[in-house]
Order: sequence, then structure tokens, then C-alpha cells
Amino acid sequence: SIRADQMLPETVSNKLFPNGFQQFLALDPDVRAYVWNRQMEKADETHNLKLRTRMNGSDRSLFGVVSPGYAVVDADEIADSMIRGFDFAGAKGKLIYNPDTSNVTFDALWMPDEVTDLAAGDVFKVGLRLKTNDTGKGSINGGGISFRNLCLNLIILDQKYVPQFRIRHWGDVQHVEEVLVDNFNLLKKGFNVFLQDWGYLNETAINKIDIWGQRFETVTDALDYGVKNKEIGKGIADKVLVKALVEGYDFEEGNTLESLVNAMTRGAWVGLLDECEKEMLEREAGALVPVLAASLITKTSSREGTA
Repeated sequence: SIRADQMLPETVSNKLFPNGFQQFLALDPDVRAYVWNRQMEKADETHNLKLRTRMNGSDRSLFGVVSPGYAVVDADEIADSMIRGFDFAGAKGKLIYNPDTSNVTFDALWMPDEVTDLAAGDVFKVGLRLKTNDTGKGSINGGGISFRNLCLNLIILDQKYVPQFRIRHWGDVQHVEEVLVDNFNLLKKGFNVFLQDWGYLNETAINKIDIWGQRFETVTDALDYGVKNKEIGKGIADKVLVKALVEGYDFEEGNTLESLVNAMTRGAWVGLLDECEKEMLEREAGALVPVLAASLITKTSSREGTA
């Protein structure tokens, strides 16, 4: 895709104002249109663009600028493909649309064939998360998620358990439905491995293994270290992140490896985080699960080998 700032020549003024494009977006629409039109007069006339427009009331507005080869597969078409390819019987779905960015997030959750109750009421559902954007700023992205009924915590499953797939808006896009179905079948297989690893975390105190090269006596010590050393939520303001994690831990409590992951996912749920920051914490929590489980398994195997 082509953005307005990519049309600007490299000048001294650009180096002096590196955030000029963000300031451009903050302008009133009429001023932004004037600046855009003046700038486009300087563009290479041989460079073709595809302008995507939509109706806002009685007015037509521009919402995407893409290259001619961009294959338009909008969110409604993806939804149609999913309906044709999946049996959603028994699933619980949630769709979030952000009209400012045109980002669409769709979650579908199923109860696994064998219900695993790791603690009182701590039941998991398995599912699929699909994200897309109609403006040309992103690919069609999908992957596995799990959801804990007891605490309303969502974890984005790591690549080690299930495939994370990415489909570009380019060329032949007829394979979208096939990719979605294939990856969902792989997801269901990987979820059983995730549940097994989660059981290890549920049973193990946090001081039994090293985390980030350190040994911690409490979950709060680990969270504090993770924030200070940018192991958790890098890019999120420390004050906002700490508040979210504290609230997450206060709800979850406990002093196991599971408690650490839960504090992060609960913090993503209750914290004052934007859409990207929330997903970052959910993804980081998901990435920790196989790392912690592998470390624990390795330590257990070493102990048995020397016994």
C-alpha cells in the first residue's frame, strides 16, 4: 500500500518534522484535503494509485489508497468465506469494528471435545481470531486463542501450539477460505498440547524455575522486574502498565507460574489500554506459556536423570 508520507521527497523539513504525517492526519478534513491535493500535484504522474471511497451520509470520502495490484477482499467477503467454510454450531462469536481505522476483529470460541477443568470453574474454550483492515494497511491475519470462563481472560496462543497465518491482499485471493479451514483444523490439534502445558503451570510455584534469567519468590516480584526491564509491555507507558498488571494480579492472586500469565491477561482486560496494547499483553502472555512449560519440563527431566 502507499501512504501519503511516502509521496513526500526527502527534504530538510521532513527531517525537522519527523511526525509531520501524524500532524497531517490531525488536521480538519477540509484543511487535510487542501494539503493532500497540493502535494499530489507534485507526484509522479506515471505512478498509478487505486483510490477506495465510501459513502458517509450523502458525501463520498476517501478511506484507502492502494496500488493497482491490491486485491480487494473486504471484511464482509471474509465473513462470507468463514460462514461457508466453518460449522459455527455451538460457537460464541464476537465482532469488533473500529470505524476510525476500519480494523475488524472477529473471535469465535468453541468448547473443546474434552472439557478440562484445571481448577474450580477454570474451564477453557478454544477458538480462532481473525483480523483484517479494508484500507490497505494490513493483511488478513489469523491465529488461535483460548478463553478462560472463570476470569474472562483471553490468551493469544503461541505459534508453537497453532499456526499464525497471514494472507496478503495481492494476486489470487480465492484460497482464503481454504487457508482458514486448514488452519482451524490444525488449531484444534494444538490446543490439546496447550492445555497440557497449562496444567504444568497451574501446579508449579513461581520460584521453581528461572524466568528471564532470574529467580523470583513472588509473582509481584516477577511483574515488577518484567516492567522495569521491558520484558512485559514494551512500548506501553510504565504507569499505565503497572496499574493494569496490579489490578490483574489483585483479581487473580496466587503464586504459581499460571498466576503470572493470568495477571497479564487479566491486566489486558481491565487496564486502560488501547486496542494494540491490549493485544500485545495477550500475545506476550501466550508466548510465555510454552517457554515456562519447556523450562519446567527440562528441569524435571534433568532431576530424574540424576536421581
